[in-house]
Amino acid sequence: MRLFEVYRDWDRRMQVQRIMTFASPGQVAPVTTVILDFKNGVEYVVTASGDCHPQPLSYGMLEPCIPDDAKYLGQTYLGFGEDKTQFRTWSFRRGDQGRNVSMTVSVTLHDCVPVMETISGTLGYAPTDSLITFTTFKVLQDSSIFEIPRSCASLM
Repeated sequence: MRLFEVYRDWDRRMQVQRIMTFASPGQVAPVTTVILDFKNGVEYVVTASGDCHPQPLSYGMLEPCIPDDAKYLGQTYLGFGEDKTQFRTWSFRRGDQGRNVSMTVSVTLHDCVPVMETISGTLGYAPTDSLITFTTFKVLQDSSIFEIPRSCASLM
């Protein structure tokens, strides 16, 4: 099982994924960090030991909004009583910037916070078929997570 912490900065055109792998109950493998620098077209994979493996990014960043031509699928909720969260769902396609994907995105009713999304198709050269459920939201206090590590800077 893998758990991702995802940080996105739309202004910088960057996304950082901290990937934790659970080998068995209570045992977490070392964390791998993937820095997607969409502005400069580079993906950096940083191992737990600090080794950096850069490679060209072959697709563009997914926009943080529902496109005007998205198909509205409806409204529902998760949870019960006062603890329920209402959300709306749309489906749409992205066929530009090296992306050829169908997406379904659900966001909260009043403040457009993502609840879940599916992405199916091709991002760059790689096929993708993902269901992503967003469970914990934090306000980022330290933006240094978006800084390219020194071990990577000299490689590109």
